[in-house]
Amino acid sequence: MIGKHPHLEASHAAAADHVVRAFGTDPHAGLASAAVAERLLRHGRNELTQSPPVP
Repeated sequence: MIGKHPHLEASHAAAADHVVRAFGTDPHAGLASAAVAERLLRHGRNELTQSPPVP
């Protein structure tokens, strides 16, 4: 489930148009700048943490 979104339980298996609607975006234009800023504040950066190097 992506970010525990209430409308999607298995977003990896959902139709693309369903995922786009559920996340309130546009498949051609993407998110508006204001929506990006709001989601960044709410969810933080979309980054993976790095594992420490193996000695």
